[in-house]
Amino acid sequence: MKEVTSKEMGIVLSNREVQVKLLNSFKEFIRFHDSLLNDGLEFKKKVTKFSNTSAAIYLPKRLIGKTFRVLLMPIDEPYEISEPSMKKAEKALKQTEKELEKIQSDRKLLDGLGEKHG
Repeated sequence: MKEVTSKEMGIVLSNREVQVKLLNSFKEFIRFHDSLLNDGLEFKKKVTKFSNTSAAIYLPKRLIGKTFRVLLMPIDEPYEISEPSMKKAEKALKQTEKELEKIQSDRKLLDGLGEKHG
């Protein structure tokens, strides 16, 4: 993906249509967030238990029976929620890196042998 320069960004942002879309999007986000706060629908809950089959969120009694769209946005740190699968991915990545290093060292060795006999 090409990195956008500040000059290119300036050209895009100088477009009136783009400015209007950005402002409208920002206003909509502010309205959405304000309504969450005003209606008491934003909760900060800390995860205290882990289960492979449950992602329970305990709500105040007055909200039981209502339908919600749940957005999980960690506020502590940008952390991958599914830690066990991340550990597996990290382990696989490390193994792949080791294999790549071995292939590269074998190739250097073969290239060195070819130069001596060539």
